[in-house]
Amino acid sequence: MFEELMESAMCCFNKIAPDKGGGIKVMKPSFEQNTSNQILRLEPNALDKIHLEDAFPQFVAELDLSPEKQKSLYEQPIEKKWLLLTEQSIIRNKFELGGLKSCAEFMNILSDQEKSFTETEEVLSNLESLSVALRTQSNSFVEKFITFGGIASLRNILNDCRRLSGRDFYAAAVLSSFRALLNST
Repeated sequence: MFEELMESAMCCFNKIAPDKGGGIKVMKPSFEQNTSNQILRLEPNALDKIHLEDAFPQFVAELDLSPEKQKSLYEQPIEKKWLLLTEQSIIRNKFELGGLKSCAEFMNILSDQEKSFTETEEVLSNLESLSVALRTQSNSFVEKFITFGGIASLRNILNDCRRLSGRDFYAAAVLSSFRALLNST
């Protein structure tokens, strides 16, 4: 019964009626184990434990978590801690957020764009970096951004983007920042 159902389903993909032999042979899917689907595991002995002991407390402090959640992070196995640090460093390196831009620096960039909007790759990169920072930085970073008037600045830049055509990528980056703000509250 199951084989008949599979055969009729496969015939739909190959457009062959199940009763017709046809020149095309229907291949049944094989359920063999593929080596590319194996799960790779970190070896605890191969990890740099000294770096992990230095960097993990900084990482946890940046998250602004409650003491219970901090405790649960510290109780994670060493592989999980290493994975969390690695993912965070990839995000920071990709968007150049390795502590290089503070909330005040982002506010300076936004105020410059409010005064005179320039369409450059650097501006677009900064707007995208801001949206990533609002998603990944600590809660205190988001609170500072709101306190410094970041929402009004983003709104003004978005209105500038709406006035002229061709600024769709800039508007998308600003909207991504708004989305990050909405998700963080």
